[in-house]
Amino acid sequence: MKNLICKIFGKEVKDINLDWSNITSILIRPIGTGIGDAVVLSAAITQLKQAYQNCKIGVLTTSRNKFIFEHIPGIDICLKDSPLTYFIQRKKWQVF
Repeated sequence: MKNLICKIFGKEVKDINLDWSNITSILIRPIGTGIGDAVVLSAAITQLKQAYQNCKIGVLTTSRNKFIFEHIPGIDICLKDSPLTYFIQRKKWQVF
């Protein structure tokens, strides 16, 4: 199902003029859904928040790792990892 959604809505933009010094929103989809993956990713999220202090950071979570992501101070919003969320959140984030 995720592959179908990515093929329909995940078209890669070839020529994008993104100013990396003024990023305002980042949405992260973790590769793994385990607790260990969430703990390791927390260090990267902390570094992102330090680099882009005014940036809104969101994470797609599952029931397995939602508790961990909710308690990481750098994360502004946790979203349920589902096809409906992909559809609703498309084009709302600068970096995915």
